[in-house]
Amino acid sequence: KVTEMAKALPIKVLRAEDFLNEDPVPDDLPELTRGDDDVAVLMYTSGTTGTPKGVMLTHTNLIENYKSVIDVYPFTKEHTFVCVLPLFHSFGMLAMMLLPIQLGSRTILVPQFQPQKLAEIFNTYTRCIFFGVAPMFQVLGLLAKSKGLKYEKLELCVSGAAALPNDVKNIFEDATGIDLFQGYGLSEASPVVSLNLPNQHKPGTIGKTIRGVEVQIWDDEGNRQPNGEIGEIMVKGQNVMKGYYKNPDVTAQTITDGWLHTGDLGRLDDDGYTTIVGRKKELIISAGENIYPLEIEDVLTSHPAVKEAAVIGVPHPTRGEDAKAYVALHEGAEVEIAELKQLCKDKLAAFKVPAEFEIREELPKSPTGKILKRVLQSELAKG
Repeated sequence: KVTEMAKALPIKVLRAEDFLNEDPVPDDLPELTRGDDDVAVLMYTSGTTGTPKGVMLTHTNLIENYKSVIDVYPFTKEHTFVCVLPLFHSFGMLAMMLLPIQLGSRTILVPQFQPQKLAEIFNTYTRCIFFGVAPMFQVLGLLAKSKGLKYEKLELCVSGAAALPNDVKNIFEDATGIDLFQGYGLSEASPVVSLNLPNQHKPGTIGKTIRGVEVQIWDDEGNRQPNGEIGEIMVKGQNVMKGYYKNPDVTAQTITDGWLHTGDLGRLDDDGYTTIVGRKKELIISAGENIYPLEIEDVLTSHPAVKEAAVIGVPHPTRGEDAKAYVALHEGAEVEIAELKQLCKDKLAAFKVPAEFEIREELPKSPTGKILKRVLQSELAKG
């Protein structure tokens, strides 16, 4: 099937065995020069809220980004990087490929997410480093609790690619005794922007920016916001992409005077830590009130039966929008919608309580574990 699809491409595509049987490479091929600002990779976004776009990352983008990450933690060649993340994603590429290659460290590639296999690795190989996404840490925490495991050789855990609910962080840390740190990044930023780490962290935040990266908070008019005020998270530095492939109009909309519009809403505190409150495109405005889905999702995932949650806006004839919550439960768990609604009433302002709830076996996800809200929105639009 893939071979047939490849025939439609405007370039010659060879199978590996065919390539090996091709004529030898001529000796007189011209030498190609490479500049630091040349495009090194074309990384497609996950498209969680829209159509994927080709992100052009340069050699400088990638080299400076992994060097800055190395600066904030005493990584050595003695560490073991345990890789479950897909290497075609910017998070996996940097954390699980570029970092260990630069360090000369051991890397263990684990096909797919296999909790029991990871548990064996974390108790066998020395000084394990594990970068993952929130659902992975939730499962590893529950496994440790049920089996009495401690993951004795697991040294550093960082969650990224999507929000880390407080409940997931608590489940993992309580069961293992290992701190779980949250980082922040996006493909357009090569990808790392900020990190929480053992010597510099504040729970509930996405950490401080790494070297060579600056963050500001802007309002809709492009004005910088004071600390504590919510606005769009803007990023500037050597990590910002060259642009979107063959898409100059969207590139111009996304980068303003070197500042990258992340599309994420957040606030900075006086200590330089950033807190994310949600996606700008996901903001729900109901009767003039701003509703941040992430806040509701954190409340829902605090319920012991709820594995994950997603909140989106649905049209309302007079209020403009209402919130609708989708939840998936842990295996074997049960909960009534009335109970979830009461939980929201107890923890949230009345206007933030979802008008609708739907329980599903699973929520749609990208290969890196991000919940695809655009799929839920598309389903609603189709009726």
